[in-house]
Amino acid sequence: MRARIAKLRLRAKRRVLDWLARHSRAPALSTQSMGQPDLVVSLTTIPHRVGTLHMVVESIFRQSVRPHRVVLWIGRGYFPDDSWLTPPLRKQLTRGLTIMYDEREWPHKKLIPSLKAFPSSLILTIDDDVIYSRELIRALLDAHEGAKGPCVAASLTRRVLATSPDCFSPYAQWLQNVPSTDARGFDLLPLGVGGVLYPPDSLHPDVLNEDLALQLAPKQDDLWFKMMALRNAVGVVQANVPHGFGAVVAESSQSISLWAHNVRGHNDAAWDKLCKEFDVGPSDLM
Repeated sequence: MRARIAKLRLRAKRRVLDWLARHSRAPALSTQSMGQPDLVVSLTTIPHRVGTLHMVVESIFRQSVRPHRVVLWIGRGYFPDDSWLTPPLRKQLTRGLTIMYDEREWPHKKLIPSLKAFPSSLILTIDDDVIYSRELIRALLDAHEGAKGPCVAASLTRRVLATSPDCFSPYAQWLQNVPSTDARGFDLLPLGVGGVLYPPDSLHPDVLNEDLALQLAPKQDDLWFKMMALRNAVGVVQANVPHGFGAVVAESSQSISLWAHNVRGHNDAAWDKLCKEFDVGPSDLM
C-alpha cells in the first residue's frame, strides 16, 4: 500500500511539473547573493531521457533556495543540432536553463566541465532522471555551512567499510546513509543520484585529468570524485532533506542500470585501482 501511494504521489508531481514547465514564464534563477560563491546546478543527459528532462529541471527551478545557474552539458555526438529540444525545454531556456557543450560522453560530464567553467562557484551535481525535493538545495547548503571544516555535502551516502586495516569490504557491503565514524566524514561516499554539493577547491586538481579518470574509473564517477576529495583532505557531510531527496522519474531509469552495473563488482575493481594509484588504504578514511 505504501509503495502504491508513493507511485501515485510521484505521478501527480510529474503532472504538476510538466504543466509548470510548459506554461510558466517567470525567470527561475536567483539574482541575489547568498553571501558566498554563486550556486551552479550541473547535469548531463542522453537522448532517451529528453522526454522527461524538463520535469527534472523544473524541480530545480522550484527549489525553496534557487540557484544562480542551471547548466545542461551535452555533446554533439548525441545532439548534433537543436531538433531534440522539446517544447518545455525550449521554454525553460528562456527562463534560465543554459546548454553547454562537452564532447566526451561519460557520467563525469555532470561535474568536470563545470569545474573548468565555474572554478569559483559552488557546484551542485544532479542526475537527469530524478525529481528532486523542493528543499534539496536548502538542506545541502545548511549541511555545508554547518560543517566543522571543508566538506562536500550530499543527501545520500554510503559509509566505506573495511575488513582489516589493509583491506576494504566489497562495495555492496558499504552501509547506506549511516553516520560517519569520523567528525569530518572521510569514510562517507557521496552518491550522485541524491545531489552532491562541491565547494570551490574541494577536489584535488587531478580531478580534471580526464584521461586518468577514464583509465581508473570510466563509469564510476562517484568513486573518482570521492578519491579527489580525499586527496584534498576534504570530508563529506550528510544533509538531512525532509521526506527524502526526491524520486526517480521512471523505474526503467538508466541510473538504475548504471547502479546495477557498478554494484556487480565494477565498483570494487575501480576502487581497487584508485586506491593503488594514489596509495590509499582504510586507515586513510577512518
